[in-house]
Amino acid sequence: MLAKILIVKTSENWYLDSGCSNHMAKDASIFKDIDESVKVIVQIGNDTVIESKGKGTVMVETKKGTRLITNVLLVPNLKENLLSIGQMMEKGYTLHFEGDTCKIYDNKKLEIGRVKMENRNRRSRRLMALASKIWPLTTRKL
Repeated sequence: MLAKILIVKTSENWYLDSGCSNHMAKDASIFKDIDESVKVIVQIGNDTVIESKGKGTVMVETKKGTRLITNVLLVPNLKENLLSIGQMMEKGYTLHFEGDTCKIYDNKKLEIGRVKMENRNRRSRRLMALASKIWPLTTRKL
């Protein structure tokens, strides 16, 4: 399952992905900090194997305030930025799926996002699109 989160300033998209083991971003300029010595081999959806160029923290602005996304791999060859549902759950976030909607709660059980499923017809995938009115993200460039 993928969910799209729209980035306001950079026109970059983030997708929630249940099959992704790590958060991954394609643009080094959105990182608050990055350790370029971290190299991880990543197998992407089309079975291509690529190497990450580092790992760090991305800062985003939401309606609920600034959020830090930690342990994000820098993978320049990605088409889109990916947020790992598993990694979110490890950090205490809860995702509740019902019908065509997913509600996202932080570790204090406060709802921080509501995701609506949309039909994208691309490779017969159904994506969950997070409308910018609900949880707009702005990548903060330093």
